[in-house]
Amino acid sequence: MRLLVPAIFLCLSVAGVAPAGAHPHVFVDAAVGVSFGQDGLEAVHLAWTFDEQFSASILLQFHRDGSGGFSPAAVKELERRHVTGLEPLGYMVTVEINGAAVPVTGMRDFRASIVGDRVVFTFTLPVSPPASAEGVVRINVEDPGFFVAFTVSDAVQVEAAGPYEVECRLARDAASQRPEGVRCDYRRQVQ
Repeated sequence: MRLLVPAIFLCLSVAGVAPAGAHPHVFVDAAVGVSFGQDGLEAVHLAWTFDEQFSASILLQFHRDGSGGFSPAAVKELERRHVTGLEPLGYMVTVEINGAAVPVTGMRDFRASIVGDRVVFTFTLPVSPPASAEGVVRINVEDPGFFVAFTVSDAVQVEAAGPYEVECRLARDAASQRPEGVRCDYRRQVQ
């Protein structure tokens, strides 16, 4: 039962239920990537590596295939139980371009894997922001219910297949120097 507690809190977080004194019960290392194409930002890529306790609860509930990974049926069920319901929360990701919010309304390419004793979810969030020749993209991964604590990795993967020059880094609060998500500066290259 003790191992199921994190899953219950994740479900409560998705449902918007917040008990008094809410604090994190699931800890996630989040890696962020971006893809730029001909018209600018096209997608945000995420890899969530869960803490050992939450990973253990998932590993107890879902069957592995013969290679030690999750079976295709288990991957579908993990997506349904733990990610699909996050759509109303924008999959716990906020994206801004030049200060304007860009809605996150869909998810694709979900995969679940096991790395050591930790479960990793990877997925892509397509975005359709207005085209701009240059600007700043800000991406933050956070749970508004405070049940899941995200730590964003400072290594940002950049795919720039289009005519853009893109430089991304971990954004930090000016006063505390604590991570505040990812900042990508981009500029269309003159051809």
